[in-house]
Amino acid sequence: DGNLQYDFGEEYTDSENGQYDPWENFTDSGNGFYEPWEDFIDEPSSRYYRKLNWEKTLEPQTSESAYVIYRVIQDSLDYLLTPEICDCTIDTISSFLTNFYDDNDSLVLITENPLGYYYRIKVLKDGFEKFSFINYADWPNPEKINLTQDNVSTNKENYVKMTWDPIQNQTYFYQYEIYQTIGHPSTANDTSLIAIIEDPNLNHFLAEKRIAGIGQTCYYSIATVDVSGKREYSDFIKGLTKP
Repeated sequence: DGNLQYDFGEEYTDSENGQYDPWENFTDSGNGFYEPWEDFIDEPSSRYYRKLNWEKTLEPQTSESAYVIYRVIQDSLDYLLTPEICDCTIDTISSFLTNFYDDNDSLVLITENPLGYYYRIKVLKDGFEKFSFINYADWPNPEKINLTQDNVSTNKENYVKMTWDPIQNQTYFYQYEIYQTIGHPSTANDTSLIAIIEDPNLNHFLAEKRIAGIGQTCYYSIATVDVSGKREYSDFIKGLTKP
């Protein structure tokens, strides 16, 4: 706009993706963190991730609503699997309208630790809670559910019944997701997520007619999701309700 400094909303030259990223180096006015009026140098640096952005929850705001933010170093990464007992809370945000957080802790800003820091966010509302994924990809891949035709019914009048053997290693479990297509998946029919199950020991699900269709052949798959967001899908298996 002619004022000889960068302002939010203005375009500028960047060697990578056209926006400032928290891992990029920058020139600083002296307070130790990036501010939108400061120029920066877009090149590899020794600074580590400390700017969080997330998709806002769709839950309505109440007096009990909050985002709770947790942080650990990589050596303590498994603490984030049960963050409510790890004593690693760094902040609480009381508004669901917020979708970012700058971790300006001096310990983080001056770190030269090549392992960096890792974060997790909890959505808290009226005593109920849901944890975010953890941005770490080196945990083992989720176990695959072995779904066969013996596990999916084709002869029930009001529902399609699915059963499966729960996974054995539940350390990094996040949830099961049940997917459905009306018609065979190979015909490019839309695939819908019809259920989320957070209990790793639950081993059955009933898709009622309103979900399974009336007299329609549907196909079902169960995905195992881990805390980093990786998914392992079972085969799609036919299910049918009587017309």
